[in-house]
Amino acid sequence: MAELVGRKGKTIFVVPTFLVLVAVVLFFSRIGYCPFVGKIKAEKKLAAYILEQGYRADSLKVQYNLYDDMYTCRLDENLLGYRLQNNSIHDEKVNVQLNERLMKAHKDIIGQFPANLIFPEQIFMWSTVNADNYAQTAERLYLLGIYNTADLSDGESEKMPAAIATNFIAHMGDKYNVTGIQLIYADKNGMYDIEIRADTFQPLEYEQMLAATKKRPEKELPENYLEWRRGVS
Repeated sequence: MAELVGRKGKTIFVVPTFLVLVAVVLFFSRIGYCPFVGKIKAEKKLAAYILEQGYRADSLKVQYNLYDDMYTCRLDENLLGYRLQNNSIHDEKVNVQLNERLMKAHKDIIGQFPANLIFPEQIFMWSTVNADNYAQTAERLYLLGIYNTADLSDGESEKMPAAIATNFIAHMGDKYNVTGIQLIYADKNGMYDIEIRADTFQPLEYEQMLAATKKRPEKELPENYLEWRRGVS
């Protein structure tokens, strides 16, 4: 009897342990690496970047940020991040400067679009550089809430988000390399999303964004959009 109880106890212990190991393996398989091993490479890449930029760093304390899936370290008021998956560095100070410049140009950019397009007052970009070539940049553009009062067919609505994004990026000029985007677009036919992560340093293309365009189901439409649609219908 005691032997049987002992076997049951071992089984109870082994099953949860096995499930935990499976969960860990699946997690590491999803992100493509082990965060603890990657920390060594992150410290090396961030240390080289800090030296090149002339930042002061008495000590380098790198931590893995699970939520953002990157290694981070803080230098006084600045935050640096390294993402192992695409070997890129995010510099919060540089990112703030980039967005300040973009916001100054925002009014001129949207002024080149027809009056039926209503753009959000605030736009944002997430910038990174290649950890081995700081001259190679990549940005993710956030355009959250573009409304179109034009009377379009369903087919025209499906193509509109990618077309707007393509033109907006072109009007930004050649100082940026937009490789990712999050865009929310709406007209009387519905609400559409484009979500592409900036995982590569290849510029976005129209066909790529068109393929990523998703129409929201009617049951998932927010109340503020439904009120807007009733007003323009």
